[in-house]
Amino acid sequence: MANGAGRIFDVIKQTSEETNTPASLVVSLTVKAINPLVLILDDKLEITEEFCVFNDIVNKSTIEVGDILTAFTFNEAQVYFIQQNESKPPAVGVTDYNALTGKPQINNITLTGNKNR
Repeated sequence: MANGAGRIFDVIKQTSEETNTPASLVVSLTVKAINPLVLILDDKLEITEEFCVFNDIVNKSTIEVGDILTAFTFNEAQVYFIQQNESKPPAVGVTDYNALTGKPQINNITLTGNKNR
């Protein structure tokens, strides 16, 4: 587990112990169906979209059957906060230089040419 994720998990666990409430968890959910969206927890519990809240970085339109979603659960798993799609990392930035708006310029000349280096 990444260092940041480990710290989040420790805070969740400590908060649960101090308040004597059921532990919040970080879980992996497998996509069973798309329309309607059905997720599986531990190969047995089916979770429908009504019990999910998606982070803005998760593109729901790219989710496919078999994808693994990472989620936090709170309040005895009444709601699953989907944080990321392990199968498809979030896109960062523009991948096509020609589609980039505001291309870099030097002395008011837009940079063109070989963009693969």
